[in-house]
Amino acid sequence: MHAWLRPFTPEHAQVDARSVHNFPAPTHEGSTSLWHLADVLAWLQTRGSYSIGHEILELARVARAMLFIELALAQRRAGGTSIANSASPSG
Repeated sequence: MHAWLRPFTPEHAQVDARSVHNFPAPTHEGSTSLWHLADVLAWLQTRGSYSIGHEILELARVARAMLFIELALAQRRAGGTSIANSASPSG
């Protein structure tokens, strides 16, 4: 399996004591933790360990924004209150 197809976990990055506390918080924690790709790419870019293309980072940010929009619409269809104000995408 190609490295870019494998799930990313903090263990895959060369982590040192200075950068561990800066790793993005997962968006879901359970038996498996999940992160927004945009957050992980931005973290990697700030560390300087990977060259992340602007287009890839922007695509990940748009995908995250679309997810928030879909979640807000689904909640509205279900009759709940909107999550748009409390969980807006950053970046």
